[in-house]
Amino acid sequence: MLGNIAQRIQEAFFQSLEQAGCVSLDTYGPASSDEEYEEEDEDDDDDDGRRSTESAITPTGLVGFGSFLRSNPRTDKFKVDRFHHIEFWCGDATNTYGRFSWGLGLPLVAKSDQTTGNQTFCSFVLKAEDLALVFTAPYSEAAALTRTDPLGPVTGETGHPRRSRVPFPGFSPRAAREFSALHGLGVRAIGIRVEDVEAAYQTSVDNGAISICPPVTVTDIKPNGQGGSVTIAEVTLYGDTVLRFVNPKGYSGPFLPAFEAASNQVMSYGIFRVDHVVGNVPSLADVVRYIKGFSGFHEFTDSCGSGEAGGGGGSMGAGGAGGGAARGVGGGGGVIGLSGGAGTAGGAAGGGGATPKKRSGCAADVDPSGLGVNSTVLANDWETVILPIMEPSLGLPYKTQVETFLEHYNGAGVQHIALMCTDIVKAVKEMKARSDMGGFAFLPRPSAKYYKELGARVGSLISGEEMGEYEELGILVDVDAGGILLQIFTAPIGDRPTLFIEILQRVGVKKGPKAIPMQQFPRGGCGGFGTGNLLELFRSLDTIQPPTKAYP
Repeated sequence: MLGNIAQRIQEAFFQSLEQAGCVSLDTYGPASSDEEYEEEDEDDDDDDGRRSTESAITPTGLVGFGSFLRSNPRTDKFKVDRFHHIEFWCGDATNTYGRFSWGLGLPLVAKSDQTTGNQTFCSFVLKAEDLALVFTAPYSEAAALTRTDPLGPVTGETGHPRRSRVPFPGFSPRAAREFSALHGLGVRAIGIRVEDVEAAYQTSVDNGAISICPPVTVTDIKPNGQGGSVTIAEVTLYGDTVLRFVNPKGYSGPFLPAFEAASNQVMSYGIFRVDHVVGNVPSLADVVRYIKGFSGFHEFTDSCGSGEAGGGGGSMGAGGAGGGAARGVGGGGGVIGLSGGAGTAGGAAGGGGATPKKRSGCAADVDPSGLGVNSTVLANDWETVILPIMEPSLGLPYKTQVETFLEHYNGAGVQHIALMCTDIVKAVKEMKARSDMGGFAFLPRPSAKYYKELGARVGSLISGEEMGEYEELGILVDVDAGGILLQIFTAPIGDRPTLFIEILQRVGVKKGPKAIPMQQFPRGGCGGFGTGNLLELFRSLDTIQPPTKAYP
């Protein structure tokens, strides 16, 4: 399947995008020398063994709506590598990790609990390549105070760093219980790998970040009294979700200090990395200003796409509720344009559709046909840590999906985690086979009309056979100047209509020898974030938790 798409990318990608107004083919002239197109060795790994999926290859020469440019000012205030882990706080870590392991095809690799000497909480780690999901639940505070550690004391030894059987410094069982009571199952920490934890923490706090846990070095306990160490620090991200700084370079344990190796038997579905983590907040401008202020993350923009006749936005930046030609004739506003105004290219304003109120300071209103969502995507310099953030628009006659989340979650938090896979058809088939056996259910598939109209958006990049397979499985498709996005969403994974999972696959392009587009592991955000699919997503969510009035 992927090979067929890659071949059609070589034959039709830029022609299709040119027809949509996204790229001008004449920007690709003949190669003047072999040096201009250096071949990358796609089998090479970097010094820590990670895949080449995170190379910063830029599709040069792409222009959209006159001058497409993905702006990256490289303004990070400290060096950020990539996502390291996502930690969930829950009431029962054992059953929760078991469901995720079975449902996502992720093996158990490490644990920290009473059997390892941790009397404060239990944590289990699922890991596959660059993806690590941690599930943590507190023990009783009273039991922890009266229990004797069978392995002996771990602090105060002369000449050694602080040793601990508690991997996350500053963990509070009371706070964890309050978190679960308030939010249900939720993401407590987004762990990112940084070059220098102390510098990242101090820079963040100096620039306005709220401190949660100052840098603490945790050291493994080994029989000879020695062990590897990792420094950990935390600051507030939004709500009571924290951004956790770690640098495990040189540490050889299964995950972090105070975790011991563990295992179970599961079959891999090809899910291997966190692509992005989406947060819902009450006030977008305030949160964006706060995160940009302490981190230097930039606003990640994809302003290339085409409108759909008669309504809703295309891939990014198309016309809004009143219509939309290839170059963004207005209406309710382009996907990246201001709501109620013209499309991205400054097209004439049209009419029809709901017009939500734009909040001041927002970089983007993701609002084709009145979805009621304002959104900004933040990213680090390498665009390997991508954080879309959404708020509800105001003045709509119905309750939006983001409003529903904020009410049931009782505040700001992570709405969904997007997990990248190598073959989305295989992954979805495996997940669906387990949906009724303790796995994850998916949202209802889009309407037949969605797939009928999809051809106008993706051109000849997807064959009829592939389209039929995507329709059967309910896979959504979107495209931008960087490549193709294939995505699907689970239903909310708990009792509340809050947290869910996105499974996605990105197919990207690069400028290869003699100006021939080539398939390449995609750069961050290649194919966009499914903006052209948001209406279908929210309509599907309506069937799970109907709002006051259904989405149009």
